[in-house]
Amino acid sequence: MSNVDSSSNKINKLFPLGIKIESVLGLLKALNDVFNKHADIFALANYFDLEADDLLPVLDVIELLEFALIQGGDVIITPQGEKFLKSSSSVKRQILRDKLKNFEPFKTAISILSKSSELKVEDVAKELENMGYSEVNEFGFDEKLSQTLIEWGVYAGILIYSSENQVFKLNKKHIKV
Repeated sequence: MSNVDSSSNKINKLFPLGIKIESVLGLLKALNDVFNKHADIFALANYFDLEADDLLPVLDVIELLEFALIQGGDVIITPQGEKFLKSSSSVKRQILRDKLKNFEPFKTAISILSKSSELKVEDVAKELENMGYSEVNEFGFDEKLSQTLIEWGVYAGILIYSSENQVFKLNKKHIKV
């Protein structure tokens, strides 16, 4: 099996792992407030005292979430990005919940939890591997996967995490299965 969606013949994108929400929010805020919604990638990197290559994974996330467009070295905030920035915390979480549930690994976590009361990060990794995601074999994958599920999945209200048992549960208040 591969990570190809047979209905549209597109690869299901794996959400970039290990990227912090604060990094995405900080980048969006700077893009909006400091750069008036449009900046050169190198100017943004310079603003954050980073190399442009270090900024690319965060840019990948904001583009994937449709909060910004990247065109020819420029980053342009989208109307969705502006709406997200201006929203309250609860609306931000709702926006992220609606978007994240369509991306791996969240899609798989929700699927597993629709049939089981809890899961471990290894369960998600195994299912992703079965689906053909080669990233699963990269060094540190499980750790980054766990960090991403906690950071994004819990923040957005998709998942509940028990650090005591190291298991995830579905946040049934927000996700209906």
